[in-house]
Amino acid sequence: MNRLLATVRPISRPSSRPARLLLMLAISYALVACESHPRTIGELIDSNGQNADRLRMKRTAATATVQAPEQNAQTAVAHYEQILDLHAAPETRAEALRRAADIRVQAADSEQAGTVDLPRAIALYQQLLSEFPDYSNTAHVLYQLARAQQLNGDDDASIDTLRQLADRYPRAQRSIDARFRAAESLFVHRRYEEAAQQYQHIIDLQDLTPLLDMARYKYAWTQYKLADYDAAISTFIALLDELLPPQTADTADELLAAVPNQQREMARDSLRALGLSLAADDGGRSIARYFTPVGTQDVGNSPYVTVVYSDLGELLLEKKRYSDAAGVYQTFVEQYAAHPRVPEFASRAISAFDSGGFSEPALLARQSFAERYRPSAPYWQDREVDADTLTKVRDAMQDIALAHHASAQKAEKDSAESLQGFDTAAAWYQQLLEDFPEDAEASTWMHQYADALFDAGKLELAAQHYAQAAYRFPGYSAAPRAALAAVSAWAQLCDRQPDHRPFVDARVNASVKLAEVFPDHPDKHTVLISAAENLFAMQDYSRTINIASRIDEGPVATRSLSLLADAYFAQERYADAERRYRQLLARPDTDAGLVTLATERLAVAVYRQGEKARHENKLALAATLFQRAAEVDPATALAADATYDAGAALFELEQWREASALLETMGRHYPEHRLIADADKLLATAYEREGRSGLAAATYQRIAARPEETHATRRSASLLAARLYDSTNQTQNAVAAYQNYLRQYPQPLEPAIDARRRLADIAATRRDHNTYRNWLRDIIASDANNPSTRTAHTRQAAAQASLELGLIAVKAANSIMLDAPISASLPRRKQAMEQAIELLNQAAGYGVAEITTAATFELGGLYRQFATALLSSPRPALGADALSEYQLMLEDQAFPFEEKAINAFEANLKRLQQGHWNNGIQDSAAALAEMVPAHYGKHWRTETHYETLD
Repeated sequence: MNRLLATVRPISRPSSRPARLLLMLAISYALVACESHPRTIGELIDSNGQNADRLRMKRTAATATVQAPEQNAQTAVAHYEQILDLHAAPETRAEALRRAADIRVQAADSEQAGTVDLPRAIALYQQLLSEFPDYSNTAHVLYQLARAQQLNGDDDASIDTLRQLADRYPRAQRSIDARFRAAESLFVHRRYEEAAQQYQHIIDLQDLTPLLDMARYKYAWTQYKLADYDAAISTFIALLDELLPPQTADTADELLAAVPNQQREMARDSLRALGLSLAADDGGRSIARYFTPVGTQDVGNSPYVTVVYSDLGELLLEKKRYSDAAGVYQTFVEQYAAHPRVPEFASRAISAFDSGGFSEPALLARQSFAERYRPSAPYWQDREVDADTLTKVRDAMQDIALAHHASAQKAEKDSAESLQGFDTAAAWYQQLLEDFPEDAEASTWMHQYADALFDAGKLELAAQHYAQAAYRFPGYSAAPRAALAAVSAWAQLCDRQPDHRPFVDARVNASVKLAEVFPDHPDKHTVLISAAENLFAMQDYSRTINIASRIDEGPVATRSLSLLADAYFAQERYADAERRYRQLLARPDTDAGLVTLATERLAVAVYRQGEKARHENKLALAATLFQRAAEVDPATALAADATYDAGAALFELEQWREASALLETMGRHYPEHRLIADADKLLATAYEREGRSGLAAATYQRIAARPEETHATRRSASLLAARLYDSTNQTQNAVAAYQNYLRQYPQPLEPAIDARRRLADIAATRRDHNTYRNWLRDIIASDANNPSTRTAHTRQAAAQASLELGLIAVKAANSIMLDAPISASLPRRKQAMEQAIELLNQAAGYGVAEITTAATFELGGLYRQFATALLSSPRPALGADALSEYQLMLEDQAFPFEEKAINAFEANLKRLQQGHWNNGIQDSAAALAEMVPAHYGKHWRTETHYETLD
């Protein structure tokens, strides 16, 4: 509705009530908003204004035939406010309240410049409704109040006002519009249940409102949002039944082309929304509940059902819900079994399963497709056979046969699963041959059919169909192979029943026919000596040798010589077999495959002779034979075994140099062989026995790095490598090896402590004092941090390390000279002494007698040295009396340290009572003899108790 704003002349002051009434009547504003219908959900989805609620509420600009200038609007508001201040008649006051509020809302709605006092407008509307409950234009006031609340950002209040308007005036057009606006706002604010109620009210009005279709459309979306997919689907279907034309169509575009432009987008979006709802409702599998066919071909009362099925399937494919998409297509096939497009939908189901990688369901779908639409299927009885569908059927049948064939081949051989699989594959190949006998692939299918029969254990049938593949199809490229397979099938039957003459005759006939039809067949000579091979297969080696020995000419001679050698080999006449294999390898016409086989057998024949010699304890001969076996073909696994066995034999003979040479060859040429670890162990020992410790160490390192060795073996090898490097003065390698050992094997503790001890000693030898001290500390820490695995040995090592750290500290303390002025050097000397005392006490605390006595002696020496240093320190420049007094003071300071030294030395002597005698005690006794000659010059005092260091 257009808005009309009349120009108002200023009034200096209100006069009489009639005058005021005339003034107000002269002001006319039409304030009903005019807004277009909302766009469809689909349009909003595709627009840049899309939001999370799938709906965009757009503020609609106000329109008017005449727009009042801002100044005039403000003037009018001011006049109406003046009227409100007067005691006007009720009609005049009510109009003033409404118009004062309307002008403000109009200004805000039209976005006029300046600040609009919307709260004042809201208050005026509410005041009007409160003062005049029976106001004749209440519907307008409520509508404008809701608009003001919305513009003021109070959507909840606006919704409540709109609902109040709709409830009070349910059939007024403005009320219907208000209810729709309330529903829209509720939808935007995700208050879907409330929105659904408002939309339902509008729908209940049926044809009384032009918003009916839009309300149905939005109501369906609300049900979708509430996850009430059944209701949403039903509503969308009802809406589509009205919007869409009655004719059937194959695509949505065809269907929508007949829909009026103003309804086309809603119809398009409803189709899409229907698909989303169906997809959400049990993955689309429930679609059949909503579209019930009248017959298997008729789509019933929903001519667009084909489009819905098709679009739903495509939607699910877009979402990568391949199994659900296939289920939708299959549902259509089941519901409309005779529909002209069901083959297409069945094919789509197969493609969907393929796209999703669902091989098993795809196979079942192919089977159903082939069974429903094969040439003789009932589907084609009353209709013309479609060539494209038959091509798909043919492809599906071929895929099914190949799938069952491949699956059977992967299963355990001769298991029930594999046999069933080959049977099934054979049945499908047979069906292919029956339904498509003239197909270009018929020869291949026949061959594959025979393969499946063969693998299923049906050898006689397989042999017969191999023969058909070989001789029935001129030009078949694999015919020679099929002919040979027929011979092989008969041969296996002969193996199973060697006394069954029909099988033997069939095999001979098949061999002769192969030679006649395929004179250039590479296996012709092989099958012609089938009699000899039959004997060999029956393990009648003497007769095999008797017959094969007579064939010494022609193209069969090579094969007969091979058979002869094999027979000797089977009889374990290895020397004779070796001679025949060498003759066979010397022939120029021996093919590569036979050369390989003969070479392998020759190597085995020589190797077996070596085994026999070793068993007879002829080790030198065994070593020679093993080396000969390895020389036959160095690239074979047997050559590696033979090389190892030769080296092991020489090792037992203690021929270290020769043994190590062969074992080195083993490592160079066969580094990945299963025996390489054993070879390295023998090689390391051989190197050690030869005195080549460096090479032995490198070999032990190789053993230690091999993950397949046991933990104990790798640890032992790692430590041996380090010790061997150490023993050969390869210090750098030794340090690296010891460190590597410690990184990998911190346990057991004893060898780890010993490795640290050796690293400390090496550092000391190199005068690397920091590293030396660090390793000593590491020894102490390792012993302390492993209380559950420490031993007397590790405690001794930790005690020794503590003592050595103490000695270093003693040396550092004693090196600090007491220079003048003594007040500067004395604190440093005392601090160093305290550190040394702490370390010596720590060493003594381990309770290891030798370490304790040594630490005690060093402690006494430290005190003694300090006392001596005090007495010999430089004297200050003093007078004679003062200097004498200074000397007495020094003696007083030195005396307690001499006493401490004597006490420490005496503590060592007391340990004689415990049965100890070592250098520490002996050195302590000598020190006491020097310091207290009167008492210890001739004998030592002993006590009956043990004193610890303090």
